[in-house]
Amino acid sequence: MYFPPINRNTKFAFATLACLLALLVGSGLVSQEKEPVETDAADKDYAAELPRIPATEPKDAAKTFTIAKGFEM
Repeated sequence: MYFPPINRNTKFAFATLACLLALLVGSGLVSQEKEPVETDAADKDYAAELPRIPATEPKDAAKTFTIAKGFEM
């Protein structure tokens, strides 16, 4: 199998490409630094943040709805 000789410009292009690729890979590795792990939102206790609304009996639930004009329930 015959490979033609590589001229100086081609060597320079390959060297430049290799340096740019190394910088790109290196910057990607740096940007993947570990961040502190936060607790999952599903595991957090939201009881203190929720408003306290009194319970409504099922038979009285329909009275608590606000219906816009033109709609009915």
